[in-house]
Amino acid sequence: GTPDCIDPCPTWAGTCSDDGQTIIVLTTDGLTINEAIAAAPDGGTIQVGPGTWNETIDFGGRALTIESATGLAAGTTILDGPGLSGPIVSFLTGEGPDSVLRGLTFTNAIVGSTVFSQDFTVGGAIFINESSPVVEECVFSENAADYGGAVYIRLGEPILLDCDFTDNT
Repeated sequence: GTPDCIDPCPTWAGTCSDDGQTIIVLTTDGLTINEAIAAAPDGGTIQVGPGTWNETIDFGGRALTIESATGLAAGTTILDGPGLSGPIVSFLTGEGPDSVLRGLTFTNAIVGSTVFSQDFTVGGAIFINESSPVVEECVFSENAADYGGAVYIRLGEPILLDCDFTDNT
């Protein structure tokens, strides 16, 4: 086994599982989801605590699961879009089915991406470009873009399972 004196997550200032495969990020930690992505091992899981989060997230080609720490009951872990400079989550680097979002609520994302043209926006909440992630048990509410207010997909084969879409434009 691992001696008690060895930190299973030496690059993470917050809490993690004993085996170092699960990073836990809470609003009270003062840490971000992006910092958790940087610290997580390939194939690892990031459990995002309840509360409202306001940051843009890019998987950066990583095979990771980002999920609500409270389980699949979306509504307690909210990714909120006001003030962001782009979509809440982007999959732009060939992510595959081992890149997973689970049990999160996406709301108020209104900026989207202007990657194709400054004349229109795509992907208010999630922008998927040449990637095939899995998005499951998520809620999309009141997100907007010129194309794909909740989710915009270009040249990918993502899997969306059991997600709810309400008032997205």
